Amino acid sequence: MVKTEEGGFDFTVEEFFIAPAVNGVAKEDIGDEVYSSSGKYIDPKLHDLLFVRYLEERGFSPDFCQQLVSFVTHHEHALYVAFLDSIKKFVAE
Repeated sequence: MVKTEEGGFDFTVEEFFIAPAVNGVAKEDIGDEVYSSSGKYIDPKLHDLLFVRYLEERGFSPDFCQQLVSFVTHHEHALYVAFLDSIKKFVAE
């Protein structure tokens, strides 16, 4: 995700692949016959059509991204505070 000028978060595409659909378990390796390209060179209209609309149809809206970042930040902070408390207890012994 990328932070926007308004302070929200948006999606970015680093790289994309166009490959035939696979039934069953997907392979980790990507063959030479699969087309891939950097996200820097994708047409903006294609980006909106393929990625933004695809993700928004599945509930990944900018609001969801903002809520996710807030939740994860809070969770990470809580873990960090718990870690510091455990260090404090260890040092006090």
